[in-house]
Amino acid sequence: MDGLMIDTEPLHLLAFNEVFKKYEKFLSAEENTKRYVGVSDKDAITDMVIRFHLPLSSNELASAKQTEYKKLIQEQLVPLPGLIGLLKNLQDNGYKTAIASGSTKEEIEMVIKRLGIAPYIEIYISADQVQKGKPAPDIFLKAAEKLGVKPNECLVLEDAPKGVQAAKSAGMICFAIPSLQTQGQDFSLADKVLNNLSQVFQII
Repeated sequence: MDGLMIDTEPLHLLAFNEVFKKYEKFLSAEENTKRYVGVSDKDAITDMVIRFHLPLSSNELASAKQTEYKKLIQEQLVPLPGLIGLLKNLQDNGYKTAIASGSTKEEIEMVIKRLGIAPYIEIYISADQVQKGKPAPDIFLKAAEKLGVKPNECLVLEDAPKGVQAAKSAGMICFAIPSLQTQGQDFSLADKVLNNLSQVFQII
């Protein structure tokens, strides 16, 4: 979802840094991209608490960050170019569409509501609904199960190498659409690498 449907990576980073200010810590955009883009919120937050020696539990950091993130979502979130058109085309042509994201259930619901895309999304699976986050295949396998389709019948769109790895481990076709944060990273596992969402329907 993040970096593919919407560009929330900068918003996540801003939200974390708003919390970190209180503890005189700072997470740079470069470090965030290298270490946390494509990683589930749960795993990223656990790592941050340890790495920055924060006097918070993982749950406390998650809650504080979520408060800041909600404000930013309501103020700044917009869909990436081509998203709404792609969702409409998929629905019009009988495709089942799911969101399988490393974000939390609450964050996914906020995004769906903000963008007004609920009519196009059949189901969504969040990181807190599976035992292992990407690059493990769990989240994509669960999405396929909920949709009632076989893994080899699924096409996954991903913007991060760890997501591509998860999709391929699940036995699915995967198109990579690198985001601004992940351009230049290794997408060799992807079946195709595209420039934007508008190209997807031209291929399928």
